[in-house]
Amino acid sequence: MNSSLDQKNSSVSGTAMNGSLGVHGGTTTEDVFKLVACALVGVLSLVGNILVVVVVFKALRLKTATFYLLVNMSVSDLLFTCISMPPFMVNITGRGLLVGGSAGLAACKIVNSSAFGLMASSVLTMTAIAFDRYIAIIKPMNHIMTGKLLKAIVLGIWIVSIAIMIPLIIVLTVDNYKDDFYCDENWKEIASNSVFASKVYTVMLFIIIYIIPFTTMTVLYSIIGQKLWFKKAVRNVNREQQRLVVCQRRRIVCMLVVVLVAFVCCWLPLQIVTFMAYFSDTHIPRPLYFTGEFLVRANGALNPLVYFTFSKTFKREVLSLKPFSYCFKRKQFTVTMMIGNSPGMRSLRFIDDDGRDKGVESKNGVTLSRNVPVMGK
Repeated sequence: MNSSLDQKNSSVSGTAMNGSLGVHGGTTTEDVFKLVACALVGVLSLVGNILVVVVVFKALRLKTATFYLLVNMSVSDLLFTCISMPPFMVNITGRGLLVGGSAGLAACKIVNSSAFGLMASSVLTMTAIAFDRYIAIIKPMNHIMTGKLLKAIVLGIWIVSIAIMIPLIIVLTVDNYKDDFYCDENWKEIASNSVFASKVYTVMLFIIIYIIPFTTMTVLYSIIGQKLWFKKAVRNVNREQQRLVVCQRRRIVCMLVVVLVAFVCCWLPLQIVTFMAYFSDTHIPRPLYFTGEFLVRANGALNPLVYFTFSKTFKREVLSLKPFSYCFKRKQFTVTMMIGNSPGMRSLRFIDDDGRDKGVESKNGVTLSRNVPVMGK
């Protein structure tokens, strides 16, 4: 197996199972640092995304289409971490597949193809979120995201993602090289010109799950941003209430844009390396491969941190879970509601992270967390 073939396979697979990152024969100090970094990212990704799933299904105020779709992304990140991180860490030590035969072939097909399938799932989910936010903010009267429609969208996302995986599942094979097993592509199974077919698949994949979705999301979020940040407020409405709703929607849109930018920054280097390997004779050093592969896996650990930073509701619900509740005890205060037209009358209005009004609390002696938005007049 020559160097150029090895580079191409590693970049295309997105899983680094071909021994291009490590040097067979020993583990260096640099490899140890890489393994520790991968282990930390893997743990953060697993813990963070499990928290996202638990919190969204637990918290009533997070049961929105946006957060349900973010749960779908978290499931993709969990699967990607579990499937791709172990072989990546094995590869850092300079080894290929640990086994050959049917088990090695199954691992080769599942791990390599799932990298693109789960990437497609995340991209399509982010696109669905962008459309949902666009309709909710720009065309609120047409906002028809029902439970059935949401389930249909999620099902469609996974069907398309699996369809993208099928060509790789067909062409991936296992080769033996110097007593190690490596994953390779053999497009002769479905095309006469194996190299040309592989290049066409790579380009089409880049256009379908990268260029088109991200161009669409850029346009949608640009329109949303113009509405939320530059359009004047509507007259004859409660200005304070409208301000709260707009602020919450701005925060959520900022969160989603940061998630989008993080995804692009984490996945783009590997895409560039892939095109360099396929369409040029440039020698690509191992550190560059490692950086691209590592950033792809780090993306799953970043998303929960972004949610925690931008969503006050998500942050509050996470900190309410055990054992976090013991470490971050929240102070509470009591507000007594005044009945009548007295000057001291206050209304407590709850606005969720989606910008939806949750109504007015009117009981006497209500105990509220300091994190609850309060609007007073």
